[in-house]
Amino acid sequence: MAITIHHNIDPGRFMWLWAKYVRSSNLEKHCTGCIPGVYSKKFSGASNPEMLSQRVLVMDEVAAGTFEAIYFCGVLKKGYLNKDPLKNNYRHNVHFAVRPVEGAHDIWEYEDWHVEIEGGSLERIPETYELGERFFHSPYDSHYYTCRIFRWMVGHFYPDELVDVTYGYPEIVHDLDCGMDVNLHELFAKVRQNGYDYAKLYFEDEELDTWYFGERAEEYRQLVPDAVGMGNIRRFAFTHKLFDRREFAEEMSEKASCGGADMMEYGHLIRFMHNEKLVRLYEVDLLWPLFEIGIEDYLDEVATYQPRRFIRVERLDSVR
Repeated sequence: MAITIHHNIDPGRFMWLWAKYVRSSNLEKHCTGCIPGVYSKKFSGASNPEMLSQRVLVMDEVAAGTFEAIYFCGVLKKGYLNKDPLKNNYRHNVHFAVRPVEGAHDIWEYEDWHVEIEGGSLERIPETYELGERFFHSPYDSHYYTCRIFRWMVGHFYPDELVDVTYGYPEIVHDLDCGMDVNLHELFAKVRQNGYDYAKLYFEDEELDTWYFGERAEEYRQLVPDAVGMGNIRRFAFTHKLFDRREFAEEMSEKASCGGADMMEYGHLIRFMHNEKLVRLYEVDLLWPLFEIGIEDYLDEVATYQPRRFIRVERLDSVR
């Protein structure tokens, strides 16, 4: 049975809309180059002008058993090429991969889009922080580790190249010092989200951003003397390539660690038994690195192709 999709995707809203029957992988490439295979003519903004009216597509253009998965991708027109940095299309693009599984049923939903899948199962696209350290150094750069196609390819074909997102910790429910019962893995996700929300708040709030952008306003004016009435300082910084995400992330982390972010609700000390040993995790071991990953996750959206820091999180056998 071929993979069948029921969709509401409008090709008119995309610069490129495509699907590819993936046969193999290429670690030397990113984007479509890292997943050799055959493009679909059915799920295509270029080859199928009637796609919007064809709400059911049977993906049978390649013989069953000759491909690993079908990767679906749509690059949104709005914000394309980051012409308006604060409305980047990166966060709104369509990405999902389906592995053929007879009798399976799955649903993919994101923003305005809804896709029901028959005969296949969705495969998870790893997060940037799940890539191993080597993918943050030459010959790899931000075009690789921010590419969801590349990350899916690594996760599907080279799962050993991924960092264990559980960090080796057991799947247990823990009673934190604050009296909150939480699964450790849920706790880690909340701390990452906490960092994301913290960066988003300071980057997007017109008043709070003055601690980073406002104090540099005079410096910006000197660098670009004809900048009269700059308006939004963030837009100005992007336009003149004066924004440095590594510097911003480092200052954000320093500000947060000095009391700018309250992580008390998650408990400063985590204790649990593992293999008959008492394990103690402190902020420096785990919480702050995860918080910093959250900051980087947010900056991936607003400064996508500027270099990202690789943040190492200590594993179970290396903490106190």
